[in-house]
Amino acid sequence: MRLNRRELLAGLGSISFLGYGTATASAKISSSWKTLEKGLELAHFLTKKKSPLGDSRITALKINPEHYSLELLTASGEAVAKDDNSNAHHYHTAEEWSHNDGLIAVINAGMFEPDGRNVGYMKQPGHINNGKLKKGYNAIFVTDRITEDAPLAQIIDTQDQNYEELLQKYQTASQSIRLVNSKGQRTWARQEKMWSMAALGMTANGEVLFFHSRSPYRVADFIDECLSLPLNARKMMYLEGGPEASLYINHPRAIFKGIGSYETGFNENDSNKEFWSLPNVFGVKRK
Repeated sequence: MRLNRRELLAGLGSISFLGYGTATASAKISSSWKTLEKGLELAHFLTKKKSPLGDSRITALKINPEHYSLELLTASGEAVAKDDNSNAHHYHTAEEWSHNDGLIAVINAGMFEPDGRNVGYMKQPGHINNGKLKKGYNAIFVTDRITEDAPLAQIIDTQDQNYEELLQKYQTASQSIRLVNSKGQRTWARQEKMWSMAALGMTANGEVLFFHSRSPYRVADFIDECLSLPLNARKMMYLEGGPEASLYINHPRAIFKGIGSYETGFNENDSNKEFWSLPNVFGVKRK
């Protein structure tokens, strides 16, 4: 995501589905969860409020952290591992990250600066991508717990929880804009701008939710739609918008390419058909 929009933001059997164009013959738009394997479920929901472009569909992947690890991969971490000072050629598309690292699913880890650093705080085992907390970015997704008294994964609401204490209990963290607070309330004001979207949420049962919509929505409308779905969602955070919003699923029972396109003021069309390269992603891997 480019810096100018970040400033605006601060205010079913075998499935093969491409997030752009037309679904293949075996693809289905469903309104109920399809179990891919234990602890991993996929659903495609038609929204009540129709988007001006595309299929007006939100895809959700539900992940039980008891069975899957949520791994943060970064270009800066790869550069450190390879003793290479240049991050740029370590950027990969979601699909490339998946194939390179054996990941079942990949989604954006957050908005990023021109040098590949996350806009907010970000750390992974053995590496700090951005050590500074971003004021006003009131959600931090954490996983890789250090202490047994902490949940396997959670979104910390920095306005309602002791984030300084909680951050010490996890090896992996990524900060972004809060969409839904710990009380289940939308925290994003209405605005006219709209874009394709990737987001992350948590259920009341501690499951992780990956969201993707190619069809553009106003962010407040997207949140309201997600909260109205049978997801049992309690917290949500923004990950990315526009052409960079990505979700790739590579599973024997589901191949899904969620590719973003529309973005007010930048790419006001539905024509993008390729994943964009990303410096930071979250990936799903079997334990």
